[in-house]
Amino acid sequence: WGPLVDGSLFLLASVVLAALLFDIRADLLILAASMVTMIVLAILGQFGLYQPTAPKAPNALATDWIVYGADFFIASLVITVAINLFKKEFSRVIQQMQNTFQALTAERAKLEERVQERTEELENRANHLRASTTIARTMAEIQNISDLLNTVVEATSEQFGYYHVGIYLLDERRKNAF
Repeated sequence: WGPLVDGSLFLLASVVLAALLFDIRADLLILAASMVTMIVLAILGQFGLYQPTAPKAPNALATDWIVYGADFFIASLVITVAINLFKKEFSRVIQQMQNTFQALTAERAKLEERVQERTEELENRANHLRASTTIARTMAEIQNISDLLNTVVEATSEQFGYYHVGIYLLDERRKNAF
């Protein structure tokens, strides 16, 4: 591929690696250095100071060097631009993934908080049901009405944590509570 044969592959590989590993300034710097290297070799070859050592390397005319240099420059530039577009898109995808991960982390924290609140609410309900069951058992065991009323008031206050509990009974006409 051109007058430099294997050397051109080395120069093209250096441009590709620079595009993959560094920013656009380094890419352009390596591309410029590669072009300067080719121009220097072309000038040295035209004056007979440089001769390729490969056995089948053709003698290159000035037009061969110009065409080769233009092809090399265009190929290198296209590869560099394509790789930089790929890197930019890849960075965008990584940023989207990080944003999604942060959103999922926040959502998970909210869900864990809701689960904790719901668990506490269910524990409170279970405690109230246990307290009601205990009071109901106590009520079933006591036969004397006045003992029953006092025991239910005390158990309700104790089990539910109320400061003041009272039971009111209606008179026979259901008009007055006492």
